[in-house]
Amino acid sequence: MNAWMTDPAQALRLLTGIALFLFGMTLMGDGLRAASDGRLEPVLYRLSNTTWKGVLLGTAVTAVLQSSCATSAMAVGFVNAGMMKPRQAVGVILGSILGTSVTGWIICLGYAGGGGMIGELLSARTLACLAAAVGAVLRISGRDGARRWAGDVLMGFAVLMAGLAVMSAAAESLGSQPWFTGAMRSMTNPVAGAVIGGVISVVLQSASAAVGVMQALSVTGAVTGGMALPLLLGIAVGAGVPVLFAAIGAGAEARRTAYVYIIAAGMGAFLVGGAFYAVHLFAGFGFMAEAVDPQSVALMNTLLRLAMLLVLIPMAGLPERTARALVPDNPRRKSRAPKTAA
Repeated sequence: MNAWMTDPAQALRLLTGIALFLFGMTLMGDGLRAASDGRLEPVLYRLSNTTWKGVLLGTAVTAVLQSSCATSAMAVGFVNAGMMKPRQAVGVILGSILGTSVTGWIICLGYAGGGGMIGELLSARTLACLAAAVGAVLRISGRDGARRWAGDVLMGFAVLMAGLAVMSAAAESLGSQPWFTGAMRSMTNPVAGAVIGGVISVVLQSASAAVGVMQALSVTGAVTGGMALPLLLGIAVGAGVPVLFAAIGAGAEARRTAYVYIIAAGMGAFLVGGAFYAVHLFAGFGFMAEAVDPQSVALMNTLLRLAMLLVLIPMAGLPERTARALVPDNPRRKSRAPKTAA
């Protein structure tokens, strides 16, 4: 019997850490969206008239909102309202695929540390405590909306860091558990790892949260580059599923736009992952067998998504055409004018 079976509190601590982490991320994202006071939507609409502009804007907006789903949902809403064409939304969606990787670097702050008094003052624990204190003051004393939402952002950051600490502490013992190391070794299979990564992303409803859980598990020392890469590929594709919910009940064009995300992510993951493993078969990259840490996971995630973006931009029209084939126009649009008597 392993420690997790004989000590249910260990598993409960991990689940508690994940819950705090998700709540902090949600609180911080909601605060940022509210603090923008609706100013991001018109900017997103006006500056997406070319693919490159859309990519840059989608990356920037997603980095601010920390949610590719939120950015893509905005694009779906504009298309549904007739304010944006699906072709315009493609660039924004492609940019959101890269922009969501910024959250992984924010999470890395939770693992930053240093020696001495200066290192302690600049540690993530100190920054989180400071953010919680300032956020609480702003939230309680704020008389206007902007101050209250700024407080929510700071408190969300503090809760996120607290959840990360709890989650990482609970996961540390996993590295010595045979069942865990055995399960992680099975994920070196690209297909199995990608499927599991996609399921994790769908369950958590957030690619950023899924990557954060991976970063926490990496502190066990049992996660190698060969295990992390398939999971990251699956997470990138699975993040497109929540976007589909944004188009429920919407028109055909909006539903096509929602499909664009998962189609583009699937194409990018297949092409980039296929090319990488083909080269790895002959070159044998050494880092695939080496243990990764939270910073390495964030770097791999960013490089993977950047490669996907560079591959997809030249074929930006293909995801839209594929989505158009999957969601055809409604054929029942014939005139129903009453017949006149002869």
